[in-house]
Formats: sequence, structure tokens, C-alpha cells
Amino acid sequence: MILVLSFLSAILMAGFSMGIKILLRYRLCNAGYVIFGINAASGLFAAAALLFIQEGIPSDASIAFAAMTLFVFVGHWLFGRALQEGDVSMVTPLLGLKIPMVALLAGFWLKEAFTGGIYVSIGLSSLAIVFFGLGRQQKAQGGHGSAPWLSIGLAVLAALSYSIGDIFTRRTVELMSPFTGLLWLQLCMGVIGVMILALPGYRQYRIQKVDYLLFALAGAMLLGGDRIVHGSNPSGRQCHNT
Repeated sequence: MILVLSFLSAILMAGFSMGIKILLRYRLCNAGYVIFGINAASGLFAAAALLFIQEGIPSDASIAFAAMTLFVFVGHWLFGRALQEGDVSMVTPLLGLKIPMVALLAGFWLKEAFTGGIYVSIGLSSLAIVFFGLGRQQKAQGGHGSAPWLSIGLAVLAALSYSIGDIFTRRTVELMSPFTGLLWLQLCMGVIGVMILALPGYRQYRIQKVDYLLFALAGAMLLGGDRIVHGSNPSGRQCHNT
């Protein structure tokens, strides 16, 4: 069942990535506007869900929740910038570096113990992801030419930011429901996105009806993909109360 949920989550997150790329390539040319707009759309869906759930953020989870929100939001922005500079087939696989990064951070920060084989697996998987991304770029350039190091660097930084956010996510879901935490996360990022889009520098962009539809679809895929991941997490406040 977990494999099925992971597969569905991967499909939704791939759709989220394609939505960003379509908006960047054919509709808007500003990664910040695209990311903030998608966050705003996802925040609206989260707000609608919270009207029915009516569950707040526990005070003892506020610091971890704020840190989680910050790093996830930064990760989204870096991911959008990476897609603006490079192709989606190269940038998206590099986000897979989040898995070994989370493992290393958990060992260093949370003092979780791993066997030597785990560290070897982490190293090999990291190399595979990096070489796959570089190979995709070389294929696009006919096997020669300079690599888009800016796009690669932004994708790696996005993976790192997501990884740090996941460390704080673990602390957050120990104190509240994972799904409720996700909804509040998306709502907060949506509010931040709306506030940023209200700045004078973003008012020059004219949004058409099709753009609103693309923002809504990408926002729904983002929320849905995260919902599946968090929903399959057995940890959370309910588990600690039983």
C-alpha cells in the first residue's frame, strides 16, 4: 500500500513540476511569481479544508512549524528558479538528493544510527541521481557544451532546504496531526505568497483566465502529493495519545 501511495504522490509531484515549467515557458517568465502564485492557490484549498477540520497549531509546536514552513517555502522558490534555468527532466531528478540528505541530517542532527551499508547506499544513490541529471543535460546539448551549473546548484539547494524542512516536520507531526500540519503549512505559504505578489514589482504581470487554471491545477497537485506523503506517515499526535 505504501508503494502505491508513493507512486501516486510521485505522479502528482511530477504534474506539479510540469505545471511550473509550462507557466514559466509559455505564460510567465518570473519563477518567483509562478511559485508564489501556486502557493497562493494551494493555500486557498488548504483554507477551505481547515474550515471543516477546525484544528489549530499547538503552542508547543509553533517553533518547529515556523521553521518547517520557512525551509519548505525556500525550497519551493529555489525549485522554481532551477526550472527557469534548466529543463524539467534534469532538475526534477536532482530533487531525489533529498532522500540521502534527510538520512545524513537525521544521523547528524537527531543522532539516528545507521549501518555502514546504509551510508554506502546513500553515497551510491546520490552519485546515480547526479550523473542522471548531468546525462540528461548532455543529451539535450548533443553530448557537449557547458553544463547549466546554476540550475544544478539551485536544484541541490532546493533539495537541501526540503531536507531541513523534513527534519522540522518530524518534530511538528509529533505534536499535531500530520494532515492538519500540512494544511496549515500550505495556508501560511499561501498567505506569504499573496503578500509578496502584492508588491509593486509583481504588478506588471497580467494574468489571464488560463493562468488561474494552471495555478489551481499545480496548487492542487502540490497539496495532493504532500497529502499522500503525510497521510501515509503513521506518526502524529493521535498515535502519541493512544
